[in-house]
Amino acid sequence: MQPSAEQIAAAIAALEAQRALLGDGVVDTALAPLRRELAALQAASTATSAQQLKQVSVLFVDVVGSTAIGQQLDPETIHLVMDSALERFTAVVRGEGGRVLQYTGDGMLAAFGTEVAAEDDVECAVRAGLGIVEAAREHAPLVRRQYRVPDFNVRVGVHTGRVLLGGGVDAEGSIRGSTVNVAARMEQSAPPGRVRISQASWRHVRGLFEAEEQEPISVKGVAQPVRSWLVVRPLARTQRHGPRGIEGVATPMVGRDTELGLLHGRLQRAIATGRLHAVTEFGEAGLGKSRLLAEFQRGLDPQRVRVLLGRAHPRSAVEPFGVLRDLLLRALGVVDGDAADAARARLEQALAPLFEAEGEAPAHRIGHLLGLDFGSSAHVKPLLGDEARLRAAAFDDATLALRRFSARRPVLLVMDDLHWTDDGTIDFVRHLVHHAADVPLLLLTLTRQTVFERLPDWMHGVPQHGRIDLKPLDDALSQVLAEALLQRLHEVPERLRALLIGGAEGNPFYMEELVKMLIDDGVIAVEADGWRVLADKLEAARVPPTLTGVLQARLDALPPPERLALQQAAIVGHEFWDRALAAIDAAAPARLPLLLKKELVVRRDAADDEGGGAYQFKHHLLHQVTYDGVLRGPKHDGHARVGAFWTARAEVAGPQQVDPAHCRALAEAQYHRCLVDPKGFVPWFDAQFPQYLYAYAAAQLRPLTEQLVVLCEREFGPEAAETARALINLARVAAMQGTVAEVEPLLRRATAIQAKALDADHPDVALAAVTMGGYHSGRGDLAAAEPHYERALRIRERSLGTEHPLTLLAMDQLAKAHVETGKLDQAEALFRRVLAARERDLGPDHSETAWALTALAEVLAKRGDPAAAEPLIRRALEVQRRTLPADHPDTALSMWHLAEALRAQARADEAEPLAREVLRIWEAAFGAEHEWTGWGLICLAEIQLARSVPAEAETLAGRAAAAMQRAYGDDHPQAAAARLLRARALLQAGDAARAEPLLQRAAALGLEEAPALLAAARGQGGGR
Repeated sequence: MQPSAEQIAAAIAALEAQRALLGDGVVDTALAPLRRELAALQAASTATSAQQLKQVSVLFVDVVGSTAIGQQLDPETIHLVMDSALERFTAVVRGEGGRVLQYTGDGMLAAFGTEVAAEDDVECAVRAGLGIVEAAREHAPLVRRQYRVPDFNVRVGVHTGRVLLGGGVDAEGSIRGSTVNVAARMEQSAPPGRVRISQASWRHVRGLFEAEEQEPISVKGVAQPVRSWLVVRPLARTQRHGPRGIEGVATPMVGRDTELGLLHGRLQRAIATGRLHAVTEFGEAGLGKSRLLAEFQRGLDPQRVRVLLGRAHPRSAVEPFGVLRDLLLRALGVVDGDAADAARARLEQALAPLFEAEGEAPAHRIGHLLGLDFGSSAHVKPLLGDEARLRAAAFDDATLALRRFSARRPVLLVMDDLHWTDDGTIDFVRHLVHHAADVPLLLLTLTRQTVFERLPDWMHGVPQHGRIDLKPLDDALSQVLAEALLQRLHEVPERLRALLIGGAEGNPFYMEELVKMLIDDGVIAVEADGWRVLADKLEAARVPPTLTGVLQARLDALPPPERLALQQAAIVGHEFWDRALAAIDAAAPARLPLLLKKELVVRRDAADDEGGGAYQFKHHLLHQVTYDGVLRGPKHDGHARVGAFWTARAEVAGPQQVDPAHCRALAEAQYHRCLVDPKGFVPWFDAQFPQYLYAYAAAQLRPLTEQLVVLCEREFGPEAAETARALINLARVAAMQGTVAEVEPLLRRATAIQAKALDADHPDVALAAVTMGGYHSGRGDLAAAEPHYERALRIRERSLGTEHPLTLLAMDQLAKAHVETGKLDQAEALFRRVLAARERDLGPDHSETAWALTALAEVLAKRGDPAAAEPLIRRALEVQRRTLPADHPDTALSMWHLAEALRAQARADEAEPLAREVLRIWEAAFGAEHEWTGWGLICLAEIQLARSVPAEAETLAGRAAAAMQRAYGDDHPQAAAARLLRARALLQAGDAARAEPLLQRAAALGLEEAPALLAAARGQGGGR
């Protein structure tokens, strides 16, 4: 058996005592190997005493028929048989670099990779298994001869996976996790004298051993049967098959010339034909998709081809249009960390040359789609609440921008890591290929094969689409790449070349990481005039056969503070901000320079609003391996701290504070907090939800609310009140996005849950009723909306009180419905209650009070009492002029109501300047074709008729009719009323011939005034 640390320490002390007698040279020579062995044992003891998560290979050994042996022999003899056998097996394990963790009397458990994750632990575990089988075969004759045991044999099982090492009462040999159970099942099901390994282990050693695949076997606790292999023997080495980079080494792209030529050919065809071509590049991580793209770009003349690039990351799926945003803002020079005003200004400035004829409208719509909040723009405001219209318009604008980019020079449009791309960007790509087929543009998407799990019909039906499938490099090309990677060595040792090529499986990234690991480990010394290989370290070097092992090895080689900082960064995410990292550990950001130097993380070209730095892991696999190595306790604590950090940034007091940074923070807060405290996150999200909804952030809320429905179903139950509220929130988002068909089913499911889970007067029941009322109101069915608003008001009055803000909101909504259905008495009573509460609670100078004044005045005017309405409107107008900008559209709305009241009192001369100012403000804010502009035109036209100025009235009414037709449709009553107004102006001007067809159409649509006016026109025209 191997000597203990105490025994070695005693031997060292004894030799030190002989120094004077033996001399320094003899003693130092003898002490060197003892000190190395003692250090290794002490390191092993330290490693196993502290808990850690690692990928290891677990080996189980069991003596076949040990029960029968026990019946034949006495206990002392059994001990001699088993102990001598286990001693031989232990020597085999240690000889292959493994560590025995537990003895079971008639067997043992060992693991490979527990101490140094850089080892080729899977191969060593399998070799150890074969060596133990051979040792048992050699031991059997001795047992048969000395102890008369006829049969002595073993079974061996191996499985590779993550385990928890150390900790607990048995810390020295503690190993836990399902990996151990699977390894035990491999051993239990192995035939006597054989080694069974799992598919997980075989994947690491395929091509190194001859093996026979077996039928899948069931394993307790594992859902699917596990594939396994019986290992026969090691293969002889001759039978085996088996923009990244390194600092200071320029490596050529190897083995991708054909694919590179295909890309250039596709681009040339796009230019020659003037049509859109598409190529999808498939390849698993590390095979060189990004390197091929970089070489392709390097071969392009930027003066002749414009490159637009957008990249996704693992959480892009919950960032609506995030990749499209990255692509366009990167191309236009808008930095992600720019302040909102600066970002909007840069976007407008950059797009202005492309839309000289269209003006600022396209830039505003594109910007709003990308989250830059142009909600106050006259070109965006009419589309708020109708996500489908905004999206369609912005898609058309962005497509037009690309079309005009291409008119100047052909465009290469790249979407990287498509498998992580958000749905919105995918929809835009599909829109582009169908609406820009005649544009000289090459659309290049880079992705993994898993994209078909999400997008099975990707590029289906696109005629000019081709695909590139990147395969691993073969042995010859791997040799070429190895020579390039090692070019700074004057002479490459064959051992190093074999290490670099042997286990890489043709993965270029893996080969580069191997070289970096050898540099980190000091096997390759980097010097000013070149590299140098340290022969003694090279002989001892053993390289893991998988990329996961290589990455884990690099992590293990880091100094503990830097390794801890990298693990903490992994908790924050693949992309991380140093301020979020500091929320876990204030000292962690100071460790980033070394991680940058070692190229484990890289800087991102962005800064947060407080000047912090943005970083990301060099590779997604590196992030995953790092994250997987964090223990549950620190992981839980880290997510909680980062969740609190993002929660503080996402929390807002009102809709006016919401911007893209807050939306990003909301998504991050949900991700982290739902990992550690989902039930605590739900009420906080519910409280913040209205602020984001009323800020028109429906696109950002949609994936979050969908996730929360699933979360509430899991955490609270499918029939819980929390699930009902999540469904209502999703319905509210769907209504704002304009996906009306989704709203009613969601609300009906929510109300069905509430009927069982809540009291009839619960505030959530009122929320469902209000949302259903809004659904019917949005469809123009005010009669159907009224009973829902009435129910909501009754519930809130009983449960919250008559003066609660939510009660007043329901009162206001019901009153507006009453106005539209002609119930003016009820509407007036409700509006007066709202006004009284607003004046008492908010004061006479609050904007909400001004709105209440205007609402009441509108009712009075509709009841035929414009004189009573006038002072209310003037009070509202005074408040708005003090609290809002001079040209604010809401101020113009009060001016419009005042002009209408004055006209109704036959005071047209006083009304005219007000109406002209209203029209000026609304045209500037919304454009000439907006419905509000149409109402301004109608108001001024009516005033000019009253002032006997029919020519101008007819022109204004014609413009109003065109605006209403665009807003409502050709046969809508509002469009018909505008045409009737124009006919009245023509009659006043004596032009009955032009008025008559307008009046005929109005009569056909049922306008009450039309028949009498038509008769007058015919009389004026001579009886036609």
